[in-house]
Amino acid sequence: MPVVSVIIPVFNCLKYFKQCIESVINQSAVDIEIIVIDDCSTDADYKEIVTAYRDERIKFIKNLTRIGAGLSRNKGIKLSKGDYIAFLDGDDFYPSADSINHLFSKARTDNLDICGGSLYTVDANSVIIDKQVPGQFFQKSGMMKYIDYQHDGGFYRFIYKKDFLLTNKIFSRL
Repeated sequence: MPVVSVIIPVFNCLKYFKQCIESVINQSAVDIEIIVIDDCSTDADYKEIVTAYRDERIKFIKNLTRIGAGLSRNKGIKLSKGDYIAFLDGDDFYPSADSINHLFSKARTDNLDICGGSLYTVDANSVIIDKQVPGQFFQKSGMMKYIDYQHDGGFYRFIYKKDFLLTNKIFSRL
């Protein structure tokens, strides 16, 4: 049984997708499931790409109609089996093989509903441009209010306890 479900909605992100999926496949130490949801992409056959990895942790879903990334994430939450949920878009990637494990270990040890880290921005060659993105950089470690560091789009640098999301009905809306 996976402990973290990584939900990846994709739409026409072929240029970055291989780096994205490999950054998740190569995560260490924690049992994960990877849910890729193709939102009617026209640039590639993402099922074919995902199947080529021959990784049974990957589940592939193709939306019948384009519903957007948020509603695709909602679908992923409902299908997930992990205790925690992580979100990653098809043009993003984890900076190290320990990214999820660090977040999960801290969340589990301190019984956190939400646990996050800072965001890096990179150029097209994955060279770090900025490690201190305004609104998405933690200046200290420790407990803090999520709202103090939340930024539109910043959800992908956190993991969330699935029960917390479901109990509080935290889903994307149209």
